[in-house]
Amino acid sequence: MTLKTGTLSGGFSNRPEIITTVYDFTADTGATGVYVMTPAAGEDLIVKLLGIRVDTALSSGGSMTLSVGNSDSAAAYVTTEAVASFGLNLFLAPEDVSTGIRGFVKLASGSTLDMSIIDATLLTGKMTFFWEVMKF
Repeated sequence: MTLKTGTLSGGFSNRPEIITTVYDFTADTGATGVYVMTPAAGEDLIVKLLGIRVDTALSSGGSMTLSVGNSDSAAAYVTTEAVASFGLNLFLAPEDVSTGIRGFVKLASGSTLDMSIIDATLLTGKMTFFWEVMKF
């Protein structure tokens, strides 16, 4: 994973800041498992996943699903979304499945933002994640 802008290591003011992380299959592998997308938060933060841009379509040899969350809740932002949802040039704006509202999630100091590849290996894909981050 590549953290493109910003950091979760502290230094945030009380105004929101945007950071991005990039997952690239060719650099980051596509094996099932949990991928840590950011360094550990240096302080308590509130974080919103604004969206995911699909730079290269995701494909899998099976029925791969993807979750996006944090080290406290594996699916805080995206819950087991099917590989077919990640077509080239799409922009996905995730919703909280329990409320239908896209909101902020508290990220405790020491926690990370994570992505999980579930059920099958990812064969291709590149995505950019856009996060809005503020001090808690």
